[in-house]
Amino acid sequence: MISTVGVPALAMILLAIVEAMDASATPWQQVKRVGHDLCVLSIGIAASMFGNGRLQGHIEPVAAAVATSVVVIINLILAAVVILVDCRCTKCTDWGKGSLSIFLGVVTVAIPSGVIIYVAGLT
Repeated sequence: MISTVGVPALAMILLAIVEAMDASATPWQQVKRVGHDLCVLSIGIAASMFGNGRLQGHIEPVAAAVATSVVVIINLILAAVVILVDCRCTKCTDWGKGSLSIFLGVVTVAIPSGVIIYVAGLT
């Protein structure tokens, strides 16, 4: 779990800290970026499901491929929602866009993490 979720999450946190040094962006604009980065990170976490040794021992390769594909498609849809709201919603405030972005970003990371915990936890 640490290698599949922890290390990428730590790298994303460090990236968010570096991005926070951008003085021209408001805090809610930075939160929007972090939410978007979480959506991108979740795709990598989903892809790492193939490399998780405990996961490989509990699920057949075809089922793992299908599960990973479904998780990636769901995460891509949620990431598209984040991007579309940011680009197209002219009535939304930065607070609303940032809140939605960070919420969906956390959800997209939670989905593959939950699958890994659930399947790898089966002993």
